[in-house]
Amino acid sequence: MDQDNEKILKSYFNPSSSGSFGGIDRLKQIHQTIPASKIKEALQTSSTYTKHKRVLHTFLRRKVNVHTSNYLWQADLIILNKYAKQNKNFKYLLTVIDVFSKKAYVAAIKNKTGLDVTDAFSTILKQANKKPTYLSSDLGKEFFNKTFKTFLDINKIELFAVHSDKKACVVERFNRTLMERIQKYFDHSGKTKYIDVLQDIVHSYNESLHRTI
Repeated sequence: MDQDNEKILKSYFNPSSSGSFGGIDRLKQIHQTIPASKIKEALQTSSTYTKHKRVLHTFLRRKVNVHTSNYLWQADLIILNKYAKQNKNFKYLLTVIDVFSKKAYVAAIKNKTGLDVTDAFSTILKQANKKPTYLSSDLGKEFFNKTFKTFLDINKIELFAVHSDKKACVVERFNRTLMERIQKYFDHSGKTKYIDVLQDIVHSYNESLHRTI
């Protein structure tokens, strides 16, 4: 393997790299002196890349109009209970994203009770050192409960549910991206333990350039 290929694949397989498990464009941002054709050739040698190469479809989407950071965040849960045994019994991921900046935060939780979600969201607020004016989610009881509502009221954050088939479209798109990267990590590592690299993967996402949704 030549040095360029080695550099490209090292960036691709490093969970904390901004090019982690990404495509040609994202890796080109890191390796600007390497031609895109060379990056493509290197990626084609990886079964992880070829197996999970995204097929792009064009869909009409309702525009989410937010004009400043930390005005509206969206929250959701990803269910990963089938991997709990390998991940210190964590069964869910609380995912939160700023709709304007697309900056994301993730906290692993063992149960989806109001208390667990409240503790995890509190940790995210401390990590962000910011808080939103509004938070949207689906109508799940993990969000709409007395414990979480009291916490949000104290922090002057207004929670509302999205009543449509689009749900919280920005956070759901992030969820898809996150799970794609986790699955690629599973394939590359040959194991289903993600908990030790979860924050590296989230950091990699936040370091990436994002298209406006």
